[in-house]
Amino acid sequence: MTFREALRAIIKNNGGFAPLKLIYKEIWGLKDKGDIGGKTPENTIRAILQRNDEFFPIGIGVWGLSEYKNELLKAEIKPKTKVEKQERMHAKVQGMLLEMGSQRGFDTYTNDKSWEFDNKKLGSLSTLQEIPLFTYPELIAKNVRYVDVGWFSTDKFAFPVRICEVEHSSDFRAAFTKFKELEFLNAEFYCVAEANRITKFNREIEKKAFESLKNRVKFESYENIIAAYEYEMRKIKF
Repeated sequence: MTFREALRAIIKNNGGFAPLKLIYKEIWGLKDKGDIGGKTPENTIRAILQRNDEFFPIGIGVWGLSEYKNELLKAEIKPKTKVEKQERMHAKVQGMLLEMGSQRGFDTYTNDKSWEFDNKKLGSLSTLQEIPLFTYPELIAKNVRYVDVGWFSTDKFAFPVRICEVEHSSDFRAAFTKFKELEFLNAEFYCVAEANRITKFNREIEKKAFESLKNRVKFESYENIIAAYEYEMRKIKF
């Protein structure tokens, strides 16, 4: 199997597209590092992707197979109801966070695997399908596995680095309760919502029950996440 064939197999098996971070993880199950020249195998892998028309870039650090191009680049059906619009925005922000996390070198996870961002299932944008066993199994099963987006270190400990809850219409209390159970972790906690919900966020975080989280949980707006994503897209040179 050539490297091109191995890359094709990985991407096809992932649904027709895959983040580079996932490709880097899985390629050595199919190929030997000794088969690749130079001291920077990841650069060589990117070069193979860039040189072959069989692959094309789609998103930040994500590559698709050209045979899936029409499907991946098709126009999305416009949401008709308020609920559909909310879910579409929720999935969009989650997808952006997953792509940016992978691009920054983290493993990524989401509980909402079947939702889509730009025709890409979030489960296939994630580099992790299950939460790493970094703490008590009960805590993972009852809490961490339900996070909207998590970024994890890629060392043997696989600790969470950033946990984001996307809050479109809730009162933030469910997110705060989740963070409360995880406050012993040395991780960043974010609530992501529309900019005009900052007042509600500040009012809820001031409550006595969440006092210990006041200086731990940060608010980030949809608008800033989208702007950061678009900025990263402009920087990419394939």
